[in-house]
Amino acid sequence: MFSPALQVKAPQLVLEKQTVGLICETTCSLTDAFIWYKNGEALKIHSKTLQLQSERSDSGRYSCAVRGHEHLPSPAVSITLISLQVKAPQLVLEKQTVGLTCETTCNLTDAFIWYKNGEALKIHSKTLQLQSERSDSGRYSCAVRGHEHLPSPAVSITVVYPPQSTSVSISPSGEIVERDSVTLSCSSDSNPPAEISWFKEDTFLKYGDTYSITDIKSEDSGNYYCSARNKHGSQASAAVTVNVMYPPQNVSVSRNGSGEIVEGDSVALSCSSDSNPPAEISWFKEDTLLGSGDTYSITDIKSEDSGNYYCSARNKHGSQASAAVTTSAGKASESGDAENASVQDGRDTDTKKPEEEEIEYASITIHHPASEAK
Repeated sequence: MFSPALQVKAPQLVLEKQTVGLICETTCSLTDAFIWYKNGEALKIHSKTLQLQSERSDSGRYSCAVRGHEHLPSPAVSITLISLQVKAPQLVLEKQTVGLTCETTCNLTDAFIWYKNGEALKIHSKTLQLQSERSDSGRYSCAVRGHEHLPSPAVSITVVYPPQSTSVSISPSGEIVERDSVTLSCSSDSNPPAEISWFKEDTFLKYGDTYSITDIKSEDSGNYYCSARNKHGSQASAAVTVNVMYPPQNVSVSRNGSGEIVEGDSVALSCSSDSNPPAEISWFKEDTLLGSGDTYSITDIKSEDSGNYYCSARNKHGSQASAAVTTSAGKASESGDAENASVQDGRDTDTKKPEEEEIEYASITIHHPASEAK
């Protein structure tokens, strides 16, 4: 009598949604077709392997037989389908305590195994507690101890947080000279990424990670900062100072007082200039260097002090000379009448060396007191 040896090779526990194959093994060589049974009912599968997609309804007792020998089925094996999943929020706010739960239909759950990004953790309870540090972001799964080959599907945990460490950098670094191009960049650590706003002092400029200034001018000097904002909060950077360097401009000479100048008076000439860094001031009479400093003083003025006076302002980026102030000495009449003294200031807008300036003249008349009658 023919009696084939038959058995079903299959795992006892199958994770839901896991593809698994049941194999009908036999010593019979006349196996052109097989019969599969579930809970004693024949299935419409005639291959040696029965593939299951592991739906919950697939739990049951499975056996097989060689066609033509249906009265000699294999012993039945039980397939138990278990459901295993991690219950957790996808987004977690930094510093928020959150619990991940390993849910299963398996009743043989004396301990669990937790995984983060595929690496086993030293946690064996059903619930995994997180304090929600940034490093806690990742993919988490769990398994029943003893069935580590059947982990749950992984779920992603993302830790979100407001902007931090917001700062501004300037490119290129180093000294900024008029007409250069400068780019300010804002960096911020946040999740989700922050929206960046730019400000000069307290005036809004634009949105975006960078703020660029081309052909920079002296009026672009000032304090700039960025503000980073997402749905969880905002943070402003410290301000950075943009200090634009430029050569002297608007150089001019003024004198103290506005009345007539009489021989023996004292006169102070002052030089003003707009520049960055501040200019060094030099004083000239005609083409003769007199000295340096913001002012030039003449005490006990005499007729030989008459002449053309001007100042020159110079820094590392250029120079400019003022218009000249001309002093001319004239004697007063015996009646004591004298010409009035006046000053007219002019400006030269070109940046030149003092000897290259086209000097404009203003008149200062020095009066001699009338001689006493004898």
